Amino acid sequence: MTSFALAIYFLFVLAGLLRRGRQISGPWWFLLRSFLPSWQFYHDVGQQPRLFFRSQVAGNPWSDWQIFVPRARFSPLNLFHNSENNLELLHQTLIDQLSTDIYALPDGSKVEELVSYQLANRLVRHLLVRCDANPAAYQFEIRLVAPLSGDDQTTTTLISPVMPWK
Repeated sequence: MTSFALAIYFLFVLAGLLRRGRQISGPWWFLLRSFLPSWQFYHDVGQQPRLFFRSQVAGNPWSDWQIFVPRARFSPLNLFHNSENNLELLHQTLIDQLSTDIYALPDGSKVEELVSYQLANRLVRHLLVRCDANPAAYQFEIRLVAPLSGDDQTTTTLISPVMPWK
């Protein structure tokens, strides 16, 4: 039964790809890529999208920009159950997707309407709660950071507006 359901799924995705032409980007590709590993990280070393955020407590100046880089913790139990590290990997994948969506955004479209932007906003709120911050406002940005470089080798691709903490 599972094999039959999987075969139907692949046929559905293949039909969707063929209907649109030979283009390998689009919503149908997202359905199929969960089965295929991405080896793009071996292609070329380049700038990596990173999330920076800061907060402001009422009446105080803004905090310094903090970078969010997920760090994996290893334990022998992670060979069997690794939900925390998978969640951290998902967070970085979200930032990568937001960076890709920003460059693919058509003229006249608002970045705030992107699902990846809204999820990144929620991630920043979660990170601030995890840091025990009680801000009145917060802000985040996406920067492209060159590997093994200092802060002088960054390119800012997105700066969010100042958002009040509700």
